[in-house]
Parts: sequence; structure tokens; C-alpha cells
Amino acid sequence: MNSKLIKKIYKRDGSIEKFDLNRITNAVYKAMLATSEGSLDDAKKIASLVKLKLEKVATASRHKVFPDVEGIQDDVEDELMFAGYTKTAKAYITYRKERADLRKQKERFTVTEKVKKLAEESKKYFNNTLSEIVY
Repeated sequence: MNSKLIKKIYKRDGSIEKFDLNRITNAVYKAMLATSEGSLDDAKKIASLVKLKLEKVATASRHKVFPDVEGIQDDVEDELMFAGYTKTAKAYITYRKERADLRKQKERFTVTEKVKKLAEESKKYFNNTLSEIVY
């Protein structure tokens, strides 16, 4: 069951998305499957503990606060370790690190909007694509 207090979360790109406890359960369960440690019921328990932790923070806050993906994943790591699923916690941490590295690598090769705009504006100074390439 989703939370009555936690309705939305911040994604990495800054957008806001609906909170979905099933996504946490699925991520934990996939990690458990990868390590042959735990079951779907165990994954649901871990997700419920994460939800409770998020609700405590929301209750303590006087302002409407949305958790972010990174914070939720940190809480998942904590709950996995506290519950004794150390292999799963390690696999989860390693997977997060790999994904962060991929995002960082992708970010390095992404052309910014400013550069795209400058390239588009510069086209008016060239008669054709060949002269632009030669320049």
C-alpha cells in the first residue's frame, strides 16, 4: 500500500513523480534474487520499513517535503543492512554505483543546449554543410 503522507518524490532530473512503493519493493526483490537472499515477502517488509522512515521524516517536517530518489535508495541500503541482508545490500550498493558511473559518463558526452543553439546559429554563416565542416 502506498503512503498517505508521501505522495510525490523528486527524481534525479529535478522532476516530481508520484510515490510508488511497488518500485521500491521491486528493486529490493531484484537485488535479493541476484544474491539468492530473501523472498518477495522480505522485499515487501524492507519497502514497508523504508516507507515508515519516510513518513517519520514527513511527520516531523512542518513543510510539505518530498523525498528524493537518492535518499530513498540510501534508506533501502540501511534497512537491508539492519535486517541482515548484507549480500543483498552490497549488491544494491554496487549496482547503484555502476548506474551513477554510467549517468556520469553519459553526461560527459551530452551536448548542452547552449552549444546546440550556438551551432544552429552559426549555420547562417555557411553556404552548405561541407563549408561548415571544413571551417
